[in-house]
Amino acid sequence: MKKAIGITLGTLLSLGAAYMGGIGYYAEKFTPNTSYGPVSIGNLTVDEAQEKIAQDVSKQSVTLVEKGKELGKISLADLGYQFDAKEALETVYQTQDPSTWIVNLFNGTKVEHVFSNRVAVNKELVQNAASALGIDNATRTPATNASIEYDKEKGYYVQPGVIGTQVDYERLGTAMLESLENKTMKVALEDVYAHPEIEESSAVVKDTMDYIQKILGLNITLKIAGEAITIPKELIEQWVHFDADNKVTVDEEEVAAYLEDLNEKYSTEGKTRQFQSTLRGEVTVPAGILGWSIDVETETQNIIRDLRAGKDVTRKAAFTGIGTHLGEANDIGDTYVEVDLENQMMYLYYKGEVIVSTNIVSGKLSTPTAPGANAIIEMLTNTNLVGIAPGQTRPYSAPVSYWMRFDYQSQGIHDANWQYSFGGDTYLYSGSLGCINTPLDQVAIIYEYVEYGTPVIVF
Repeated sequence: MKKAIGITLGTLLSLGAAYMGGIGYYAEKFTPNTSYGPVSIGNLTVDEAQEKIAQDVSKQSVTLVEKGKELGKISLADLGYQFDAKEALETVYQTQDPSTWIVNLFNGTKVEHVFSNRVAVNKELVQNAASALGIDNATRTPATNASIEYDKEKGYYVQPGVIGTQVDYERLGTAMLESLENKTMKVALEDVYAHPEIEESSAVVKDTMDYIQKILGLNITLKIAGEAITIPKELIEQWVHFDADNKVTVDEEEVAAYLEDLNEKYSTEGKTRQFQSTLRGEVTVPAGILGWSIDVETETQNIIRDLRAGKDVTRKAAFTGIGTHLGEANDIGDTYVEVDLENQMMYLYYKGEVIVSTNIVSGKLSTPTAPGANAIIEMLTNTNLVGIAPGQTRPYSAPVSYWMRFDYQSQGIHDANWQYSFGGDTYLYSGSLGCINTPLDQVAIIYEYVEYGTPVIVF
């Protein structure tokens, strides 16, 4: 009995000594059954494990396939992989408990997903190795970026990007490591085709579509000829375009064409007009220098600025022309000079009331006063009117106290102390060269009330 007890105690002491020895042994090494990815590193120090993993990886090769067809093998040793897992191995080592080494004989430590983020891929070497197998991106279809398109039926929409057949060599290198990790040792090229740089879910596409919706929701209203004209949203859709980088551009020509259409409808410049005269009722007055039109160049830029600002706006359009009521349907207003050639009368209306009603002398038959809707463009006092009369060779110089030019043919309103009478048929035998000869006291009043741009309606 004592002998049996002695044997048992001896065995236990031996096992205990072996166990304690194991603890001491694994205090500097990985416990049994430890694996790092597919590589067994049990019973190795950290440095030994690092070296073994690097050697094992370099011995492996990966098969490339495309559409089920094998293209060839690439040895990982040819790819210049730089494996640096020492820090990670140190972490694994620190987490192990040497006292559990016996347990690890049956249930070891497995560290997975270790290569893809611990091995540096040399993209150029991967490309060279792939090229040796006949994989050349120059002969393959590139990916197509997602783009924003416009269709009259659908409006703006995103055309998704398309994956081509060109290979993303960086992804190929990573996929080869992953195949080593999952022990398939095979990569399908379809899984590593290069993706579009700009995809449907890209921030630039989303932001641009949001911007488009914001633009299309804008109300840009122009005040023209007494009307508030809101630019139709379908036109804005047609104006807005996008470059290859999905940057927003606005078609200036299309905006300008829209403004030209508005000019055709609303402008008064260069157009015959109807006028309610003092003595003859409604008369037709040919175009003169009076009138306005939308300043297409300026207003085009204004609209583009409004679109880019992304805010609703109601404002007067930009106009160009001559007169005191640019942009208004009635650009004559209630202050103007009326010259009735048939009755040889001139009237000054100021804020709707007649201030002056006077006889005049207009151009004689050989140099008649040209009718037209005009406006004051020059005002002088105590000046000389100079020129050469038709059929004459010597210039004339006529001093006047008041001069108001109203067209580009040097026609104007002025006093004429050489006239013995005004009105009636005086113009037939003592008519001017086209100007409106006026009694001094009356022209003085007119000069006091008019300004640059005051309409002068001659008919």
